[in-house]
Amino acid sequence: MPLPITQTVLQRRLDYSERGLMIYAHQLLNDHWAAGASYALRDSSLDTLFPEIPAAISATANRTEHATLGQLNGYLLFNHPSGFFSRFDANWYSQSNRGYSPDIPGDDFPQFDIRVGYRLPRRLGSVMVGVLNLNDRDYRLNPLNAYSELPRERVFLAKLKLQF
Repeated sequence: MPLPITQTVLQRRLDYSERGLMIYAHQLLNDHWAAGASYALRDSSLDTLFPEIPAAISATANRTEHATLGQLNGYLLFNHPSGFFSRFDANWYSQSNRGYSPDIPGDDFPQFDIRVGYRLPRRLGSVMVGVLNLNDRDYRLNPLNAYSELPRERVFLAKLKLQF
Protein backbone atom coordinates (compact mmCIF):
# COMPACT_ATOMS: atom_id res chain seq x y z
CA MET A 1 0.00 0.00 0.00
CA PRO A 2 1.47 3.41 -0.98
CA LEU A 3 2.14 6.01 1.67
CA PRO A 4 -0.27 8.95 1.67
CA ILE A 5 1.11 12.20 0.31
CA THR A 6 0.56 15.15 2.59
CA GLN A 7 1.43 18.77 2.18
CA THR A 8 3.49 20.44 4.88
CA VAL A 9 4.06 24.14 5.24
CA LEU A 10 7.12 25.33 7.13
CA GLN A 11 7.16 28.77 8.59
CA ARG A 12 10.27 30.80 7.71
CA ARG A 13 11.28 34.02 9.43
CA LEU A 14 13.65 36.45 7.74
CA ASP A 15 15.31 39.33 9.55
CA TYR A 16 17.39 41.66 7.36
CA SER A 17 19.42 44.55 8.73
CA GLU A 18 21.89 46.96 7.17
CA ARG A 19 24.13 49.53 8.78
CA GLY A 20 25.95 52.10 6.71
CA LEU A 21 28.40 54.96 6.78
CA MET A 22 28.84 57.48 3.95
CA ILE A 23 31.35 60.30 3.69
CA TYR A 24 31.43 62.85 0.84
CA ALA A 25 33.86 65.62 -0.14
CA HIS A 26 33.51 67.90 -3.19
CA GLN A 27 35.71 70.84 -4.13
CA LEU A 28 35.81 73.48 -6.86
CA LEU A 29 39.46 73.67 -7.88
CA ASN A 30 39.16 76.79 -10.09
CA ASP A 31 36.75 78.24 -12.68
CA HIS A 32 36.84 75.10 -14.85
CA TRP A 33 37.75 72.14 -12.64
CA ALA A 34 36.01 70.32 -9.80
CA ALA A 35 36.91 67.14 -7.94
CA GLY A 36 35.25 64.94 -5.41
CA ALA A 37 35.46 61.72 -3.48
CA SER A 38 33.12 59.58 -1.45
CA TYR A 39 33.37 56.48 0.68
CA ALA A 40 30.50 54.20 1.62
CA LEU A 41 30.62 51.20 3.95
CA ARG A 42 27.58 48.91 4.22
CA ASP A 43 27.34 45.93 6.54
CA SER A 44 24.31 43.70 5.93
CA SER A 45 23.05 40.60 7.70
CA LEU A 46 20.22 38.17 7.02
CA ASP A 47 18.91 35.83 9.72
CA THR A 48 16.92 32.89 8.34
CA LEU A 49 14.97 30.92 10.93
CA PHE A 50 12.77 27.84 10.60
CA PRO A 51 11.18 27.64 14.06
CA GLU A 52 9.67 24.16 13.50
CA ILE A 53 13.01 22.50 12.66
CA PRO A 54 15.03 21.62 15.78
CA ALA A 55 18.76 22.31 15.64
CA ALA A 56 19.41 18.62 16.42
CA ILE A 57 17.83 17.64 13.07
CA SER A 58 19.46 20.32 10.89
CA ALA A 59 22.16 22.62 12.17
CA THR A 60 22.07 24.62 8.90
CA ALA A 61 18.30 25.31 8.89
CA ASN A 62 18.78 28.39 11.05
CA ARG A 63 21.61 30.58 9.82
CA THR A 64 22.95 34.12 9.71
CA GLU A 65 24.73 35.43 6.64
CA HIS A 66 26.77 38.66 6.51
CA ALA A 67 28.20 40.81 3.72
CA THR A 68 30.30 43.95 4.03
CA LEU A 69 30.74 46.24 1.00
CA GLY A 70 33.20 49.12 0.87
CA GLN A 71 32.97 51.55 -2.02
CA LEU A 72 35.46 54.35 -2.74
CA ASN A 73 34.61 56.77 -5.56
CA GLY A 74 36.51 59.70 -6.98
CA TYR A 75 35.86 62.04 -9.90
CA LEU A 76 37.45 64.88 -11.83
CA LEU A 77 35.15 67.23 -13.76
CA PHE A 78 36.04 69.85 -16.40
CA ASN A 79 33.53 72.53 -17.53
CA HIS A 80 34.52 75.07 -20.18
CA PRO A 81 32.50 78.29 -20.73
CA SER A 82 32.13 77.38 -24.42
CA GLY A 83 29.96 74.40 -23.39
CA PHE A 84 32.45 71.54 -23.60
CA PHE A 85 32.73 69.30 -20.54
CA SER A 86 34.36 66.04 -19.49
CA ARG A 87 34.29 63.78 -16.47
CA PHE A 88 36.51 60.93 -15.27
CA ASP A 89 35.29 58.57 -12.51
CA ALA A 90 37.40 56.04 -10.63
CA ASN A 91 35.45 53.56 -8.47
CA TRP A 92 36.76 50.80 -6.21
CA TYR A 93 34.60 48.10 -4.63
CA SER A 94 35.59 45.58 -1.97
CA GLN A 95 33.22 43.01 -0.48
CA SER A 96 33.64 40.24 2.07
CA ASN A 97 31.07 37.55 2.97
CA ARG A 98 30.66 35.50 6.15
CA GLY A 99 28.35 32.75 7.38
CA TYR A 100 27.67 31.03 4.06
CA SER A 101 27.78 27.28 3.60
CA PRO A 102 29.46 26.64 1.23
CA ASP A 103 31.61 29.74 1.52
CA ILE A 104 30.97 32.57 -0.98
CA PRO A 105 34.14 34.47 -1.87
CA GLY A 106 34.08 38.25 -1.84
CA ASP A 107 35.26 40.49 -4.67
CA ASP A 108 37.68 43.39 -4.94
CA PHE A 109 37.81 45.41 -8.18
CA PRO A 110 38.08 48.89 -9.75
CA GLN A 111 35.94 50.40 -12.49
CA PHE A 112 36.73 53.52 -14.51
CA ASP A 113 34.33 55.69 -16.56
CA ILE A 114 35.00 58.60 -18.91
CA ARG A 115 32.54 61.02 -20.54
CA VAL A 116 32.88 64.04 -22.83
CA GLY A 117 30.19 66.32 -24.14
CA TYR A 118 28.89 69.70 -25.19
CA ARG A 119 26.12 71.85 -23.69
CA LEU A 120 24.08 73.86 -26.18
CA PRO A 121 23.83 77.64 -25.69
CA ARG A 122 21.31 78.78 -23.05
CA ARG A 123 21.35 75.16 -21.79
CA LEU A 124 18.74 74.08 -24.34
CA GLY A 125 20.30 70.63 -24.33
CA SER A 126 23.49 68.62 -24.39
CA VAL A 127 25.28 65.88 -26.31
CA MET A 128 27.47 63.41 -24.45
CA VAL A 129 29.47 60.27 -25.30
CA GLY A 130 31.47 58.07 -23.00
CA VAL A 131 32.79 54.68 -22.05
CA LEU A 132 31.67 52.96 -18.84
CA ASN A 133 33.79 50.20 -17.27
CA LEU A 134 36.75 51.37 -19.32
CA ASN A 135 38.94 48.58 -17.92
CA ASP A 136 36.37 45.91 -19.01
CA ARG A 137 36.26 44.19 -15.59
CA ASP A 138 33.43 41.84 -14.58
CA TYR A 139 32.49 41.45 -10.93
CA ARG A 140 30.77 39.05 -8.52
CA LEU A 141 29.12 41.06 -5.76
CA ASN A 142 26.81 39.40 -3.26
CA PRO A 143 23.30 40.90 -3.57
CA LEU A 144 22.91 40.87 0.23
CA ASN A 145 24.39 44.39 0.08
CA ALA A 146 22.33 46.95 -1.82
CA TYR A 147 24.30 48.54 -4.67
CA SER A 148 23.58 50.19 -8.02
CA GLU A 149 23.90 47.78 -10.92
CA LEU A 150 27.26 48.22 -12.65
CA PRO A 151 28.19 47.38 -16.24
CA ARG A 152 29.83 43.94 -16.41
CA GLU A 153 31.77 44.76 -19.56
CA ARG A 154 32.93 47.86 -21.45
CA VAL A 155 29.88 49.90 -22.51
CA PHE A 156 29.69 52.77 -25.02
CA LEU A 157 27.35 55.55 -23.91
CA ALA A 158 25.70 58.20 -26.11
CA LYS A 159 23.17 60.69 -24.75
CA LEU A 160 21.19 63.51 -26.37
CA LYS A 161 19.21 65.72 -24.03
CA LEU A 162 16.94 68.51 -25.27
CA GLN A 163 15.04 71.00 -23.10
CA PHE A 164 12.28 73.22 -24.46
